[in-house]
Amino acid sequence: MRALNAGDLAKAELLFKASRLKAELEQEAGHPKALDMRLDSNNAISVVLRAVGKSLEAEEVLREQLELLTASKRPESDPHFLMTLHNLGLVLFDQEKYEDARKVLERAVDLRRKHDAEPQRNVAVSLISLGGTYFHQQNIEQAEKVLSEARRILTEVPEDKKTGDDVAAVMRSDHNLALIYVSQKKYAEAEASYNGQLARWKSFMARTAAA
Repeated sequence: MRALNAGDLAKAELLFKASRLKAELEQEAGHPKALDMRLDSNNAISVVLRAVGKSLEAEEVLREQLELLTASKRPESDPHFLMTLHNLGLVLFDQEKYEDARKVLERAVDLRRKHDAEPQRNVAVSLISLGGTYFHQQNIEQAEKVLSEARRILTEVPEDKKTGDDVAAVMRSDHNLALIYVSQKKYAEAEASYNGQLARWKSFMARTAAA
């Protein structure tokens, strides 16, 4: 993780793969936590592969991850299962497999609605990605609907509990909504959305500085 955070993606990929191999060996030896370590390693590997543009390899890792989760009888409420579905939707989107991405992300949203704890940040994140697939499939009405829902979920998080990730996600939803408004020639709404992004970021930065 230190290598990933430092931007050394090649080193991060190597170390995560070494971690996965170690976890596989520990699982064979009967270590009770080895499966979780193996699942964590796979998700981390997929993140690095996507970051370096190896989306096809990332897809293979994530599909193997789903098979592993199924074989180990992990429930659909397992955070690893939900994260894997979301990440698989992202790598399919990267490859412009929009129909496949839509199906996977719709499933991720449905399951996260059931199992994500309040304020359901993860639901909002998956909705934003799903909105992107709808937009690329020219399903503008559905794109606007899910992005608006994501924005509502995130803006209802109390101000004193908002994180930088929350603010960034709201800005993403506002940005994508603005693109939709432009495509509909609703320029006033698009301008308001862009201005909202700037105001929200300035407010968060001011609150962070004051803290």
